[in-house]
Amino acid sequence: MSHWMVQAARRAGLEGADDFDLPNVTSVGDAWRSASEQLGLSTPELAEAVAGVYSMGVADFDAAIPSAAKLLPASVARKYGVYPLFDGDRYLLVATSNPFDPVADQEVAFASGRSTRYEIAPPDLIRSWIEHNYAPEQVVESMLSQIDAQFSRVGDVSVAEIEEEPETFSEEEVGAGPIVKLTNIILHEAVERGASDVHVQPLGRQGVVRFRMDGVLHNGMQIPLPVMARVVSRIKIMAKLDITDRLRPQDGRAKVHVNGKKYDLRVSTVPTRQSEKAVIRVLDTQGAGTLSDTGIVEPELVRIRKALAHRDGIVVVTGPTGSGKTTTMYGALQEIATEDINIMTVEDPVEYELPELTQIQVEHKQGMTFASALRAILRQDPDVIFVGEIRDQETAEVAAQASLTGHLVLATLHTNDAIGAIRRFIDLGLDAATVAETLRGALAQRLVRKVCDHCAEDVDGTPTASEEALQGQYDRKQVRRAIGCDECRGSGYAGRLPITEFMTPTSELIALMLAGAAPQELQKQAEDDGMVTLREAALRRVDAGETTLEEVERVVGSGDERKPSASRPIHTEVHHDEPAESPVLAGVGGGAASDPTASDGAEGSTAGSRRAAPADASRSGTAVDAAVVEVPTPEEDEQPHVLLVDDDGTTRSIARATIEKHLGYDVSESSDGAEALLRFAKGEHFDMMLLDLDMPVLGGREVLRSVRQSIVTASMPVVVLTGTPDPDAEIELIEMGADDYLRKPIDPARLQTRMKAALRRAMG
Repeated sequence: MSHWMVQAARRAGLEGADDFDLPNVTSVGDAWRSASEQLGLSTPELAEAVAGVYSMGVADFDAAIPSAAKLLPASVARKYGVYPLFDGDRYLLVATSNPFDPVADQEVAFASGRSTRYEIAPPDLIRSWIEHNYAPEQVVESMLSQIDAQFSRVGDVSVAEIEEEPETFSEEEVGAGPIVKLTNIILHEAVERGASDVHVQPLGRQGVVRFRMDGVLHNGMQIPLPVMARVVSRIKIMAKLDITDRLRPQDGRAKVHVNGKKYDLRVSTVPTRQSEKAVIRVLDTQGAGTLSDTGIVEPELVRIRKALAHRDGIVVVTGPTGSGKTTTMYGALQEIATEDINIMTVEDPVEYELPELTQIQVEHKQGMTFASALRAILRQDPDVIFVGEIRDQETAEVAAQASLTGHLVLATLHTNDAIGAIRRFIDLGLDAATVAETLRGALAQRLVRKVCDHCAEDVDGTPTASEEALQGQYDRKQVRRAIGCDECRGSGYAGRLPITEFMTPTSELIALMLAGAAPQELQKQAEDDGMVTLREAALRRVDAGETTLEEVERVVGSGDERKPSASRPIHTEVHHDEPAESPVLAGVGGGAASDPTASDGAEGSTAGSRRAAPADASRSGTAVDAAVVEVPTPEEDEQPHVLLVDDDGTTRSIARATIEKHLGYDVSESSDGAEALLRFAKGEHFDMMLLDLDMPVLGGREVLRSVRQSIVTASMPVVVLTGTPDPDAEIELIEMGADDYLRKPIDPARLQTRMKAALRRAMG
């Protein structure tokens, strides 16, 4: 059987068609080129002949409705060489160069949720329209056009000291205007929100940007996966990373100016199953203050400053990643830095630049490690040495040697409490006698969120059930509760406060150390010597009305405060065979403790629930906690979450039953547009919204406009329910940003098809 193009040419009676032949396996593009050359026709003339033979129209791209392209994913359009021209509600008019492709017909119908009608067009013309209208930059332009308020603020974002882009990556790929603008919006938003970290990552069916604020991740915005990949590439360009290598983790740095202020960015990328993930640590280069600026309470400051007055020995700040260790150490350095002493640091990375100090950056590729840098520093006549982190035996030994030879060494250490510093030094290879002789003090630190002063309420003897349970658990009364407002973005908290325990080795404690006492004995002795535990320090913040018991439970927990992190007794022999602490890979577990870029400016958090608290949770006494709206990466089979917004209870019942029974999606309901917007404001995450057009308090048009103007929901699929048959109204909705529409009354079969298609298109 002849190729369909040969049959069309002969049936059309084209000159030379009898001598024209093609193998059946000839591709569509080659068939059109061969027919045009051998039959002496232009491709538009050939399109008219083919269309006439098969009683089809010739595609008129000048009459194409731009909104129709939103109904078919770019991946389907490219794969089958088709382009949507017009949406007729029940059908989609599509341009094709191959009228005999049943697989394409099925895929287009499946992806668009409509039956299909076709018109003929040359493949090169279809390809040019696909590339022009489906490029990621066009998607970004569409997003930016919907968020004018945010876009207008980002003109002051610029990259400082950027090197030329690698020749292997074209400017069209990551230097295109829309991609640069979107990246600038993300960085500007991070600075505006006071975020310590920005996560750009694949999240199931789409990309997502999340901001870590006050130690907890918040949803930022959703973007299609192809756009997310370009944004990650742009970030890698800024950080001078190899953008052609997408299979290995990379780390880099960049400097940016936002509103005239300079910020350092630490960038880490890792490959994932779907794409690359990028995490950016945002550092304010002018953010270092004194110890008084850290917020540590005065009695603890007195004890810390007494330890810093020593001219030799080691003072350490301990705590998990994200507990503020480095910030406290910089505060200490600011206080002791004077003209008559030489302070040198070795850090990875240098987070704050202090002119009074000599700061050395660790560079492993050049052989500059903590240990080698410390040895070099000892030949530079230092008085005070700051070690960014003691993480291995060699560094611990050199630090101890420096402290024994008349230098004051300040360092950070990863342990859970102050007493744990003793155990950690011994695990790193120091004997108990050396630790007893060199350790001048150990500060354990955490950060708790401070209740927002704009919306906090006094408990006034009427606690909620959850507050009453926590009060019984901690034997403490809560003074104020977190509520949530616009100032704190609905979390109920604004800013963070340090809680600390400072251990000073007394003669009694040293005697126990040398005797190999168990950690519990050391803990008890330290408390008898006047050490305030982390738990007690946190509860004192509750007594002062600065935080809540719920926050204490999140950060400290209610375990036995006398139980230290290590339960085995301390022996005096040296352990040489225990491995050094290894860095944690990015993306494991979803919290700050597994974040390769997280340091001490942001408190870590455990993965929260994908569901946010109910809209009235704050009035029940439980704040709409940002930890609740943290969105961990879902499993492949996790179902989409749909927000159904309609004032008609019958419509909601029918739609919900259809969605849950036949699609298996999770559904949340709102009876009015204002309630729906409040849920977004409180940080709830939805994969899709089914929106009624006519509602009494706040209609669908206003909701759609607000959703499309928010950086958080700009790319969330929205299907509008409308009772009007006016085609102009439907076109207006699509132009406003609706992804699709359905006429009432609801047809369950059509509802299923349209919703699935809208989600597929959102996935790109």
